[in-house]
Amino acid sequence: MDLDNQLGRKLFDLSLTEASGLAYDENTGNAEVTALVLEGNSESFPSENLQVTMTSATDYEVVAVDAQGKPLDGADVVTGTLTAGSADIVEYGISLNVANTANAGDKFLVKPAESAASEISLAVRRPEDIALASPVRVKDGMDNQGAASIELSAINTPDDYYDTANNTLLDSAPARIEITGKTGNSYDLEVFAKDGTSLGTVTGTTDLDGVLAQAGLADPDYDVDINGEPAVGDSYEMEYNLNGFDDNSNGQELSDLQRQQLVRRDGAEDFEPTMTFNESYGRLVSDVGSKVSQNRVLRESAEAIKGQTEALYESQSGVNLEEEAANLIQYQQAYTASARIITTSQTIFDTLLRSLG
Repeated sequence: MDLDNQLGRKLFDLSLTEASGLAYDENTGNAEVTALVLEGNSESFPSENLQVTMTSATDYEVVAVDAQGKPLDGADVVTGTLTAGSADIVEYGISLNVANTANAGDKFLVKPAESAASEISLAVRRPEDIALASPVRVKDGMDNQGAASIELSAINTPDDYYDTANNTLLDSAPARIEITGKTGNSYDLEVFAKDGTSLGTVTGTTDLDGVLAQAGLADPDYDVDINGEPAVGDSYEMEYNLNGFDDNSNGQELSDLQRQQLVRRDGAEDFEPTMTFNESYGRLVSDVGSKVSQNRVLRESAEAIKGQTEALYESQSGVNLEEEAANLIQYQQAYTASARIITTSQTIFDTLLRSLG
């Protein structure tokens, strides 16, 4: 929840990360292939390019390739069938879309990482819109006799349980848990909605983690753990986190992402396929530095070869400017001398003509 008591929204906009597939020259169809980043699948999204091969008009094959366009050793070869021209390739963290008509054997080179890196944008501009608080808070019943406490353990997609217009939980949202029985270390409990309706029961459990999921709630928007030893009759409550300005639990979860294995190491199968954000960033800096160093050496080598080539060319067919300047002076002097001879000859000829006349 943000500072305005609104449910948090996405921090990044992935709608512009569409990568257009480059069609191979040998293609016979007129299909156009695009790929979008598949939200929530960063651990599958590779940094390498992908080759999409259409094995029929609707069937496809996707594999990660190296810089030369060859499939990586050990890379997943994902096959499937398009539905209405689209398919989610979760193994590579992309949503594939094919327009127009593809023929069997048509191939496309897709660069999803390149497009994602250049086109991803922020969806949140104000600090107040960053959801640092949890949308739900929990508390132990005032009359509890046991030695246990409730803890919010999961916040999932917030779609079903919230009345955001009135800043409260919906009447159908789980709001209370009661311990109804105990046998040794096994507990019975019941989950109630905000309006008092029973939503489900758990019988004979020794594990009080993920209570709502255990009670049969399908994909609950949130879940809780009960830690310790509750007593029969103890209750635990869940409510909308209105004005939860001193709550930074979601911010702590965001901070903890830096230590989780959420980034794919490479496009091939590996004994350690994922890495942390910090490791990924360090690897990126190292790779960029290495490539810059390599290119600097290549540039210096190219400049040396260029200089040697120019020297060789000039030694064979080049122009010596000093020699040419000396030749021009000689030509100028010869031209001047010739002009004087012509002038003198003309004068003598004119004199002879006058003497004969």
